[in-house]
Amino acid sequence: MNTSIRARHAARGFSMIELLITTVIAGIVFAGMVPLFVTVLGKNSADNVRNISAFIAQDKIERLRQLDYMEITPTNLASSSFKNAQFGNTVAYQTGSGTKTFNVTYTVATLPTENPGSLTEQYKEVSVDVYWTGPPAPVKHVYQVTRIYRQYAGPSVTLDISPAPDADGAIFDPAQVVLTATVPAAWAGSSGVAATSKVTFSITLLGVPIKSQDVLTTDTYPKAGTGGDTYGYPGNGQYKWTWAGADTATLGLYKFTAVGYSSDAGSSGEETGLYANLDSNIPDAPTGLTATPGPQSRQVSLAWDPCANAFFDHFAIYRSTTSDGFNFSLPPLATTTENAPPTYVDDNDRTLVSGTKYYYCVKVVALKGGTFYPSLPCAQVSAIAPYALADDTAKPSVSVLTATKVAAQPTIDLTWTASVDNLPVAAWQSGLASYAIYRSPNNATPTTIPTAPWVLVNSPLKTATSWADTSAGYSKTWYYCIVAYDAAGNWSISAVKSATTDAMATYTLTVTNKNKTKVAYVWVKEMVSGLYYSYTTPGATSTTPPASVAIPKSGATGNAAFKKLPSGSYQVFVNFTANTFTGSAPVSATGSGPYVCTVQ
Repeated sequence: MNTSIRARHAARGFSMIELLITTVIAGIVFAGMVPLFVTVLGKNSADNVRNISAFIAQDKIERLRQLDYMEITPTNLASSSFKNAQFGNTVAYQTGSGTKTFNVTYTVATLPTENPGSLTEQYKEVSVDVYWTGPPAPVKHVYQVTRIYRQYAGPSVTLDISPAPDADGAIFDPAQVVLTATVPAAWAGSSGVAATSKVTFSITLLGVPIKSQDVLTTDTYPKAGTGGDTYGYPGNGQYKWTWAGADTATLGLYKFTAVGYSSDAGSSGEETGLYANLDSNIPDAPTGLTATPGPQSRQVSLAWDPCANAFFDHFAIYRSTTSDGFNFSLPPLATTTENAPPTYVDDNDRTLVSGTKYYYCVKVVALKGGTFYPSLPCAQVSAIAPYALADDTAKPSVSVLTATKVAAQPTIDLTWTASVDNLPVAAWQSGLASYAIYRSPNNATPTTIPTAPWVLVNSPLKTATSWADTSAGYSKTWYYCIVAYDAAGNWSISAVKSATTDAMATYTLTVTNKNKTKVAYVWVKEMVSGLYYSYTTPGATSTTPPASVAIPKSGATGNAAFKKLPSGSYQVFVNFTANTFTGSAPVSATGSGPYVCTVQ
């Protein structure tokens, strides 16, 4: 009996008390492990952020090494705008949990440190400190240090240019350019540093050497150089060179440089350069000046090329009775703003002395910023004023003008009787000089030299008695008169004659559909102009295909007549499947095309 009870007791499993004890023990163990897990996770987060800090510090060091030696300053490195924001005191970095901001500080030390800022140091030591603002904590700093060595052993210089370039880097019309190179006081032979022996200046234009000058410390300023230059060492660490050729130099982008050399084996410093664009407010002198006697006696006609200067204001015209005898300190003979093209007649009052040779030149005058800038004078030209015959006051005879249209052409033929100079004194008879043909769209009979609406259309030679106006156009009515001039400037004017040209001839192009089963959709295009002609509005054109013409199949009314077509060659485009223009492979009723139809 007792044995049976013991067996049942052994098979019943854990008691409640045993389970409770086990649960309590497990809870105590897990509670002790939680701080350990938290500590480990926090340490991993801090290590991750510190690794990012190390990466940022190394990145800044690599970027530092790409800078020019003179650019490595605390101010530059702390600026968020320096070198396109490659530096600055903060860096935003994307981590797995979002964007985190890292702080960056820079320290720049020059070594050796005997003369800070004197540019006599051998290298710069730069330290980069990167850290973050917690969490995670604790915050740890990551430091990186590098040394940047100077590339040059000689003295560095600063370079100034006078006159100073404007905001756009331009110097306008300098009489001369003065370059001043200044070396630091430390390069005066003190503090164990070798003294400066010389500074070499150079000038290049778009990479092409123009001129250079060595200025020794022993050169007393000013010392005469070549081409009117002066140079020398006035003291206080300044070396000067005055380039006198700037006033005649080619305009363009110049580079001005200076290099200092020390007295110990002539070691050179780093080249310092400035760019300036030599420009000019002074316009180019006029070109193409010609002087021609006339058009009347005691007159000389001048003509020259237009001025393309954007600041053009006017032309100044000068006259002299001796070669190159112009006095530019006096007001010009005349000014004119005419520039399309520029011309001038000296003079309209016909006061020149007949038979006298006159010399002329012209200047361009530009206006910029309220200031006038005259150009140099152009090359002089000369002409002899035509003789004035006091006795020749009679007009030449009046020509009898005839105007006749040319059938079916846009042309009007003009013929006239020859004019004769009526002066009876043979010794001074000037003789017939020329004709001038004027045209007007209306019959405004002139009594003097014609003006608007009359337009000079031709100036035939004095031997001519006919001329064809091929610019008359179709269906136009024009009125004509002809003026005859003698050599003394007297003139006579003919009666007004008119003529009307014929209308332009047109033709009809008939397109026939010989297809017995299909409707033909047709377009007509002129081959030279590329214009499409309308079927519904005869003579109307368009640059794009108009509505097609549907020509019924053969057996019905199988043709279409395109009317009022001018003389020319035409293409006929056909589509048998749809009322849609197809220009890639036009066909005709027989299946080939395009067809070219020529109307005469």
